Amino acid sequence: MVVKIRYTLALYGYESPIFIGTGRFGKCYSTKKNNRDYLFKIFEKNLVKRRKQKALNEGRLLKQLSHPGIPAFIETIERDGMLGLVMEKKRGLCLSDVEDRGISFTKDQVMDIIGDLIDLLVFLETKNIRHRDIQLSNIIWQPGQLSLIDFGSARRINRFTTEFEPDYWALGDTMLRLFNSCDAYYDAEKDDFYNLCLPEELAVFLKRLIYIDRPFNSFKEIRSQ
Repeated sequence: MVVKIRYTLALYGYESPIFIGTGRFGKCYSTKKNNRDYLFKIFEKNLVKRRKQKALNEGRLLKQLSHPGIPAFIETIERDGMLGLVMEKKRGLCLSDVEDRGISFTKDQVMDIIGDLIDLLVFLETKNIRHRDIQLSNIIWQPGQLSLIDFGSARRINRFTTEFEPDYWALGDTMLRLFNSCDAYYDAEKDDFYNLCLPEELAVFLKRLIYIDRPFNSFKEIRSQ
């Protein structure tokens, strides 16, 4: 399979594919073209056979989005039963890797990451798009730049009819994990609210995100808090 991927990518001018990992819909490889880094997501054959349009949805959405924190869509590669998408590869560390390594964030870094992520979600909201898979493994970070990746589950939704908004909850879960990796907020002796010692205003904000308290109505409202 790797040989076939290398051959197919070479036909499109890409080289040096390196396996990165496996997701719900397929496998990802890093690759290069004209000394620039790209990501190649190749879909599982069963998904392509059963739900090809679903597989292509990520590319269609990314074509409509122009934002420095969202990977640019480059092209679709379809040949000999293989279907995949080429996207810009964002630089930085995956936040799940940062968490696994036990690296501590400063309070300022945590708040900058959260602020940048909220700004990204406000942008998506203006396009009537929900990501629907916000988690540390889909957030790429380096000082001064945050990127949200993997739009395979994203959908355009013009009107919500459910009280539960998964992107709000996922933002809250992300905040909890970041706070737990920040010495300024984590308190091992505290036995409530996930061992966190938060200012009351921030604790209320977080509880609203994870539906312990009255939920928000929009990401614009969230950003205004």
